[in-house]
Amino acid sequence: MPDHPEGAVPTGDVFARLRRAGPVVVVLDALDEAEDPAAVLRDLLLPLSGTGPTDPVPGCRVLIGTRPWWDAFPDLRNVTENRPDMLEDLDTQSPGELAQDLAEYLGDLLYPHYAQTTADAIADRLARTSEHGAFLVAALYADHLLTQAATGRPVPDESIVSEMPTTITQMFDLHATSLTRKNPWVGPVLDVLGRARGQGIPLEILHTVALAHAAEFGNRPLPPTLEDTREALTHAYFYLRTATAADPEQRTLYRYFHQALTDHTARRADPACQRSRNSPRSP
Repeated sequence: MPDHPEGAVPTGDVFARLRRAGPVVVVLDALDEAEDPAAVLRDLLLPLSGTGPTDPVPGCRVLIGTRPWWDAFPDLRNVTENRPDMLEDLDTQSPGELAQDLAEYLGDLLYPHYAQTTADAIADRLARTSEHGAFLVAALYADHLLTQAATGRPVPDESIVSEMPTTITQMFDLHATSLTRKNPWVGPVLDVLGRARGQGIPLEILHTVALAHAAEFGNRPLPPTLEDTREALTHAYFYLRTATAADPEQRTLYRYFHQALTDHTARRADPACQRSRNSPRSP
């Protein structure tokens, strides 16, 4: 918003603008992955929903997507205990219902490049084997299949289901391997990205740490440039979340869009590389 260039908008301003907008629906997914989810819930979402001590935006409806970490969200637990009709637990969906919904979703994504029978087979396997995030894995796998087909290297029909990933981390590994095969610099950049914390890591620091992490690239006569790192991130855009730093430069910050990917890749980069980058240089 132009009157708050630093990026921090007071909740009072948000409430006022929503009141002027009339009846609105506010949708926030992945509350549990916010930097301070309890504060977002307490200061923004619960007041907007009208379940707090005041109702700053009458008529506003709120839809929240989150893992059921009730110990971290006692206020949300209290609301759902008092109003169980407000809670939709997606984990209770039967495999048959999930397979049907996934098949319809995948059919739309893959049409007209793949038959509905292929979408049905993928959906059935995901519904039976994916513990969480089946729709997310389905979207990522569909994008992978379409990308491979567009580049002239389609996944063989007999392998589409038998070798498909069923978790987001398996999907990430499959896609990252394909990207790194085409651009080897993608691998080190994605490894180091797992060390991002908070809102993310600036491009310049990510680039420097990646060079320290993969010394074989830094020692080349023509090591990867900052633009090469930017390009590597562009290739992996599907897995990224960006934010704007609250500093004078308003730099773009990068991190994975899902905590599972951060946990999965963090151990691949030696923390000493980042400590070395942040240590004072010798004169």
